[in-house]
Amino acid sequence: AAFSAMSLVSLAHADETPPDDRWYIAPFGTFIKSGGDRNAKDDWGGGLGVGKMLDEHFNVELRGFYQRFNGNTGSSWDMTGGTADVQYYLFRDTFSPYTVLGVGAMNTSHGGDSGTGFIGEAGVGFTYEVMDNFMVRSDVRYRYNNNFNAHLQPGTDEFHDMTVNVG
Repeated sequence: AAFSAMSLVSLAHADETPPDDRWYIAPFGTFIKSGGDRNAKDDWGGGLGVGKMLDEHFNVELRGFYQRFNGNTGSSWDMTGGTADVQYYLFRDTFSPYTVLGVGAMNTSHGGDSGTGFIGEAGVGFTYEVMDNFMVRSDVRYRYNNNFNAHLQPGTDEFHDMTVNVG
């Protein structure tokens, strides 16, 4: 009886312990599909995330990035920013799908002007475990950007982009 009681206690504590308590780094490349409001061509970028698994379903991550669009009028869009993300994993296995929400800020330079604004992101993705300590991850995100009257583009301070990240 003592053995089975100890087994139950061990199982109860196992559910409370995060599956992995290490921090991780996640470099990534990004393809950006510009919303038509920027009057720019789709382009590339990259960044780095640092995160931690909280439990069976949740990760938190801080991400920094640099992205660039070539404008249709010859002027480029240079964007540097960061987000704080929460990822919700449906389940954890070799293939693990997740949803993600992120909030942050982005500095945008365009046509000699620059402005810092709010960004919010929402998306879906997956990880695929290639081997111990190495995963491939990809997600697709919608990004809302408000530059708060920076007047980087005539007619709007709000921008809507899609990003595809692989790392």
